[in-house]
Formats: sequence, structure tokens, C-alpha cells
Amino acid sequence: MSAPGEHLLHFTLGPVQGFVAEARRLRDFWAGSFLLSWLSGQAMRAVIEAGGTIVFPQVEGDLLLGAIRNGGTGPRAGTLPNRFRARVAETFDPQTCADAVNAAWLRLAEEVWNGFVEDVASLGQGTREIWDRQIGHFWEIAWVKGADPGDGTDAAWLDRRKNWRSHWPAGEERSDLCMMMGHLQEISGCQRFGGAAQQQAFWQALQEKVKVLNLREDERLSAVALVKRLFPLLKGEEMQRALGFRIAKNVCNWPSTAYLAAVPWLDRLTNTEFEDARKKYAQAASDRLKPGYKGETNTTVFGFPDKDFFKLDGQLYNEDGIVALPEEAFRGDAKKARADLQAALKNLLQKQAGAPSKFYALLLMDGDRIGALLRNDPELVKKGLAVFAAKVVDEFAQDNVHRGLLIYAGGDDVMAMLPVDTAISAAHELRAHYDAAFHEANAGADVPEATMSAAIVFAHYKTPLRHVIERAHHYLDEVAKEENGRDSLALAAMKPGGISCEWVSCWGDGENGPAQLLAKMARQMRRDPEFAGSFFHALRDRYGPLFDDGGGVEPAVGSKMMKALIRYEYLHSGKAKAENVDDAVRDLMTIGQPLERKSGNISQREDFSFDAGLMVRFLSRAGLWEQEAQDG
Repeated sequence: MSAPGEHLLHFTLGPVQGFVAEARRLRDFWAGSFLLSWLSGQAMRAVIEAGGTIVFPQVEGDLLLGAIRNGGTGPRAGTLPNRFRARVAETFDPQTCADAVNAAWLRLAEEVWNGFVEDVASLGQGTREIWDRQIGHFWEIAWVKGADPGDGTDAAWLDRRKNWRSHWPAGEERSDLCMMMGHLQEISGCQRFGGAAQQQAFWQALQEKVKVLNLREDERLSAVALVKRLFPLLKGEEMQRALGFRIAKNVCNWPSTAYLAAVPWLDRLTNTEFEDARKKYAQAASDRLKPGYKGETNTTVFGFPDKDFFKLDGQLYNEDGIVALPEEAFRGDAKKARADLQAALKNLLQKQAGAPSKFYALLLMDGDRIGALLRNDPELVKKGLAVFAAKVVDEFAQDNVHRGLLIYAGGDDVMAMLPVDTAISAAHELRAHYDAAFHEANAGADVPEATMSAAIVFAHYKTPLRHVIERAHHYLDEVAKEENGRDSLALAAMKPGGISCEWVSCWGDGENGPAQLLAKMARQMRRDPEFAGSFFHALRDRYGPLFDDGGGVEPAVGSKMMKALIRYEYLHSGKAKAENVDDAVRDLMTIGQPLERKSGNISQREDFSFDAGLMVRFLSRAGLWEQEAQDG
């Protein structure tokens, strides 16, 4: 219960998906998440400075909130959620929180305007008016304040409040629209129909000011999108004035999705036997590409040497990436320069005996039924999530064995980008941290109801990032949580044409869980990908029609029949060994009939998932897995 004269305050800031998920590159994705967390911290600071206390989440020792309050150097990852619960004086006006958010946002936006846009604004039509309208009316802020009911029912206050819509965008957003946030107008104010030359002049001038590395020729953005894109370029005192602190690490030169996909391949190339080939290719790229197209990737997060080859833009490691470069990217004769660079890459690949993967992984994780846990034991949840978030940050900040990029870690939410090879093991590791955090918070006793769900989308690097983010949220919320009963991991392979296969299971027993077994099989199949392809396609093509949607076969009968059919196909595959057949049948049945939760109980599914084999086949080809396969 609140002390006399105290009230509870619930505060939320959005739109989340409308700000974070609208991204064209990894830096945009990070920037949206970081800024949302930073703005939430402004509201928290307003509460604390007015004598209030943040009840949830636990913010004591949070590095981001510490930087917001005290200045100095702040972390790169956002760690504060977009909603919080606080105890405040009965006389506290929640508008103070909203004012703090808006003031910080306007301050940041003005630094971006002054640093990059002001000098070219005269080339547009009403650019400042568009800027002020979009910046001044973007955020949706809601709060509820009242006396503590004492029974936890205040947890539903915000959900009821959000049903009362009170935020309306100001003014008309005309075409042409922003290429990142399609509901907003791009800021030149010019129309391609009848004003194309003026529009082009505006964006060319802005592009020259910020360099092509930060704004491609085809990118015409809104004010909100430009703040996301350009604020990392603020330096020194500008960053200090904008954020109130300086970010600890380089936030300008984020790797591309193509680079992230290539990380295991690049790891192999650190071997000194490839040094000469690396140098020759890096020199070829430097000779034939203009600086803005060569890349300046921050390699330190992966532990790679800070040298020219490892700093290249990820698409330069792929022949189709070179083909996609515009003519203006090259020095001199573009046709000859492109052909020379392709030849240099071919020489590198031949010497290296392999090509990088074209796929990377987006991992989303979220605690299950946190609201119910909060109502039952708010202190336990508060302590458990604080321990968990700190462990997640440590997991990516120290040795970074998963070779991933942490985008956000706050409360029970995690967003990270990883290579294909490490994504499943990283998800299991973080889930183990979640269990351990609640175990620690509960004085060494387990908390069985504190479960976590996750989704991993393995996506081709050319797939628009916003589509990958949308699908990841779908698989987390609707597949792992709703369809499979929570406490689950959902996987999806997203090729340029769409989803090629999907799979979901409860976590199971750590390293022996279904998803870990699936990854182990992918490592094994990497040694013979042709066998993996023919075997799993044969299973699906021959027997899929019989078992899909029951196919008229009772589940119990179908399970026994499926075992017999797998045994038959395995023995007649031409490459399998008879002494391995029992293990193969067991493993395939484990991943083909993964775990699901129904009515609180976990059991194997009765139907057989042919997508399980296709997922193994996909992972064996999309990942390198080489070192693990040799070791295993």
C-alpha cells in the first residue's frame, strides 16, 4: 500500500513498433530502440527529481538512467522499457513526465536540424514547417495516477487508459512519402510530379553534407526518420547537448546485415594463411570504389582486426552485392571497375575455398505473463528482471562468444542480431540466464512460472529489415506464445520469396532440447548437404500428403508409421550407415514432433512436422558450422 499522501503512477510512451521497427538498416533499428529507451528515462528522471520512486522496473544501477541523470558517458544499448510504475506524491502532475520527454526530443531534433538540415532547408518547400509538425506531434504519451488499490489491479490501468485515444497527428502528410516511415511526408516538401529537379537538388545537397554512407541516393526521409538516421553523427559537445551525455562506443559505423551474415566466414579469414588474399581484395576495393561505398564497419564488437578488409561493407563480400552497387559507386569506368572487383572477389573466394552465408538471424525474447507475476510478487519480478538484464548485457559486452549485436536489453525484453550459426545457442543461453536470475532473486529457489519465449527469424540480407522485424514479432507473439502455449522458441527461414519453413517447440532440457538437437543435426548435415536435401525432401514429398492435416491417419498410428518410414528412407538413402539408424530415427522424431504446452503441461506433439527436416536442411546450408562439425 502507498504511504499517506502517495499515489501510484503508470506511464507509457509510444508508438513502439511505429518507431523502432521502421528501419532500413541496422543502425536505424538500434537508433529507434535506443531513443525510445532514452526518452522513457527522461520521464523516469522527472519522477525521481520530484521525490518519487520508480517501483518497476528496478533502475538502481542502470547505466542509461545514470547517464541521463548525471551526464558523463552512457551505454550503447537501451536498457529502460517504454513503460514504468512509480510512487509519487498525490500532488505530482504526470504532465511533468510528458513535458520532460517532449523537451528532450525537441532538443535532440534541433541539434540534428542545426547540424545537418538547416543549411539545405532553403532548397525545399516549407521544410521547416514539415519538420516542426512531424517532430512536435509524433509521440503518444499516456499515464494513469491514483491511490494504490492494494490488490495489484492497478496493473490494468494503462491498458484501459490506452483504449481512450487522445493522440491525433497534426496536419496533413502529403506525398511524396518517407521511404522509412511511410505514413510521414519526406521533408523537402517537393513533389516528383512537377518538382523532381528541386526535390533532387535538396536531397543531393543533404547527401553531400552527411556523406553517402549515411544517406543513399534513393533515400528521401521524414523528420522523425532523419533524427533516427543522423543523430549518431553528432559529435562531442553536440552529442552532449542532445542526449545529456556521450555514448561510450562508436554508434556510426554499424555493420550491415550482409556483414553480420558473413561473420563466421570472416572469422575463418582472420587466419594468417589468408592475409595476402585479404590485402589484395581490400586494395582492389579501395582502388575501384569511392570512399562512401567502401564501408567503415566497426569491427571491434566482433573482435576482428581493425584493418581495411574487415572494415568493408558486407555486401562487398558477395558477388551479387557488387552487382547491386550503383554506377556512381565506382571510380572511372564503372563497367570495368565492377568487373575488376568481381574478379578480385572470385580470386579471394577460390583461395579461401568457400563463400560467406547470405543469411543472418534476428532474435526476439520476451518473458511470459509478466503482468500476472507482477500482481503476485512484484518485488521478485523487479529483482529477477534487473539481474537478467545485467546478464544479457554482459553476455554481449565481454567475450561476445555468440558474435552478435545487442540492440536492446530492458526488463524481460531482448533484441539481438546474430549469425545463423550461433543464434539458437544464444537463445538457449539467455533463457538459462532468465531462469537463473529468478532463481537468484527467489533466494535460491526455482520459479517455475517465470518462463520466457523467443523467436528467431533467419533472413536473407537483402530482405527489407522492417519485414524481418514484423515477422519476428509475429513468430514470438502468435506462434511461440499463443499457438505453442509459451515457454517456447519459434524458428522461421525467410528467403527473398518469403517464409520457406517454420518450426516451434518448448525449450526442453537445455543442451538436449529439440532446438539444440536441430542445430546439432544441421552441423552434422553440413558435411553432406546433398544428403540432407534429398533425404528431407523425399520425406516431405512422398509422405507429406498422407500426414498433413491428419491425412486420415490417427495420430498414434501415424507416429508409429512415421518411425518406420523414416527408418526405410534412411536405410535406402545410399549414404546413411545402418548402425546409425536408431539414433537418426530418434532424433528425427524428436524434432519432427516437438514439444508444446497445453493446459500447463508440456508434451510431444502428436502430428509430425515435415518443416523440421527442411529447417535442418536450411540451417546446414545457410550456416557455416565448419569448426563445430570438425570438433564434433
